[in-house]
Amino acid sequence: MERAFIVTKNSDYYKALEKYFKINEINRSFIKHFFEEAGIESTQYCLEKDGFNQSDIYLGIIPTKNDEVKFGEILNKPTSERLRYFKKRSKFLKDFQQKCMDNKIKIINHEPNLRNYFQSLDLCSFSYCHIPCEEGYYLQLESKVLKEDDVPKGMISIKMSEFYKYKEEYKEGR
Repeated sequence: MERAFIVTKNSDYYKALEKYFKINEINRSFIKHFFEEAGIESTQYCLEKDGFNQSDIYLGIIPTKNDEVKFGEILNKPTSERLRYFKKRSKFLKDFQQKCMDNKIKIINHEPNLRNYFQSLDLCSFSYCHIPCEEGYYLQLESKVLKEDDVPKGMISIKMSEFYKYKEEYKEGR
């Protein structure tokens, strides 16, 4: 079943989504500033954490030619995606890890899961799309198990035609 909603600003999902976007923006700004300070030209990076310790923070880049020259000795071999992580024992990575801790950068940041808001979704698969609007977000959700009466608090069920109309207007307005 395919359904559409307006996610209002009172919705818990809206609040969680805004928090997610805010953290992403803080991280992007932090990385941009750090790259400028360090002289990294690349704009493609991967920031990871796989534990609770400062030493579990990893930074990888898809280096430019200048990055290869400047940082080649402290970068690991490229992955199949051309991503090169900074060596775990390098002073550069240790300084980066410390800056992440000092600035309280939240590295593990996941988009809110709609299963936490729609009871009928449970463990089944679904697809979705959300588009910002004045009221909050327009949300399109599709799942075989989505029930007609499953409308989370702070969301308003709307006709699919209203969603698609807004989606077209949004695309044209870009």
